[in-house]
Amino acid sequence: MKINRFLNRTRLAFFPLIACLFALFCVSKASGSEKETSFWRLCLKGNYSAAATVGTELGAKIPSYYVLAAVCYQNMGDYYKESLMQHQYSKCAVEISKLADILDIQEKTNKDNSQIYFIRGVLAGMYSGSSSETLRYYFEKSIKLDGKNPYPLNYLAMVDIAEGRFEDGAANAEKAIELKPDYAPAYVNLAGAYWRMEKKDSAVWVLIECMQRCSSVPDKAYQSLVNIISEEVIVTNYANGQVYMLSVPGITDYDLRSEIIDSLKKNPKNYLELAEFYLGYENTIDPSAFLNAIEPPAELENLYNYLRARGCYLGGNNEGFDELAGGLLRNRWDDYRRLLEIGNIYYEIGHWDDAVEFYEAGFKHVDSIDSWYKLEFVSNIGTCFLQKGEYEKAEEYMLKALKLYPDDVMTLMNLGIVYYKLDDYENSRRMFGKASKCETTPEQDEIIERYLNEKLK
Repeated sequence: MKINRFLNRTRLAFFPLIACLFALFCVSKASGSEKETSFWRLCLKGNYSAAATVGTELGAKIPSYYVLAAVCYQNMGDYYKESLMQHQYSKCAVEISKLADILDIQEKTNKDNSQIYFIRGVLAGMYSGSSSETLRYYFEKSIKLDGKNPYPLNYLAMVDIAEGRFEDGAANAEKAIELKPDYAPAYVNLAGAYWRMEKKDSAVWVLIECMQRCSSVPDKAYQSLVNIISEEVIVTNYANGQVYMLSVPGITDYDLRSEIIDSLKKNPKNYLELAEFYLGYENTIDPSAFLNAIEPPAELENLYNYLRARGCYLGGNNEGFDELAGGLLRNRWDDYRRLLEIGNIYYEIGHWDDAVEFYEAGFKHVDSIDSWYKLEFVSNIGTCFLQKGEYEKAEEYMLKALKLYPDDVMTLMNLGIVYYKLDDYENSRRMFGKASKCETTPEQDEIIERYLNEKLK
């Protein structure tokens, strides 16, 4: 039996609208290290871009700096890098007290600097053991020292909303936006406050304004807008030669959809990403309306054609999908996360060679610290060779994948199947035995048990 590996990052199940859908947006001891000194100098001046780069480098030796870099990446609007840094920090399993020690030293050294209290407040919300004071204490202290710093104002808005002080939260978010009009998380919190105050229209247009004015928008903004403006609709798709109907979120107010299209065309990147969010639910109707209403600028042509390719696949137009997907490779597109999605589609339709071509193309562009995507590309290539019956090549790539993450249950199971096909029952049993000790799903447990207790007994 072959085990399929899919990322499924954007294949989400629709769920009813509820008020809580708004997710609120919410250094080492003074060793004299030149890089540590540089990080804090940059960070405390609010130069988050440069500080993030230094913090990422420092994290390799002092893991606490990964989470400090995460704060910097969020403030500069690079939300994916933020998540990468948090993932790197969690992998290191470092005691939170080490982070607390770094922060204590910096607070004593920079007790009159607004930024240190802001950072302490952010980390107190993420890691309860990193600070002794409340979030409100840190953010109010930061604002008292510098009332023109938008970041603690936005986080104080988050605290206000969490405590049910919606009007205060809205006021603080508005102040943050006034100081920094392209600060996307503040719009998300302002919309969250309006939503809880039952001002639906205000929440909608704050989110649209966010997508108009901000160069980088977090998924939370798209998710919030989709959940407010969508109703449950039934669509019929034809992916992979199958005809199936499913319930998805869709825009039933066509006048509103036209208004949104007209409003967001001025920021085509965010416009296309909103269309992509609906495509993630396998809704092809609203994305088609979005894509048909715009001529993308040259720098977004690949993203536009990627979305069209996904629409072709869901609509059963494999020829159109092939043509558009091929263009992405010819253009040498470097968006590795989306290249993985195209590879996964080719895998799903059984075009193993095409899938490998996209996985290899994507792997060339993976961020050096993005171990999760490295694992996906390498393991998926191995799975393609397994499907093709090229077991030695499958073994080669799966062993590479296990070097990246030894406890990846899908790779262990697939490698167990490879060894079974090669009549290497001892190693097959060893792989399934390791897989059985990992966190697994009931379906995976059933497969592992079948091999260990029946096929390999």
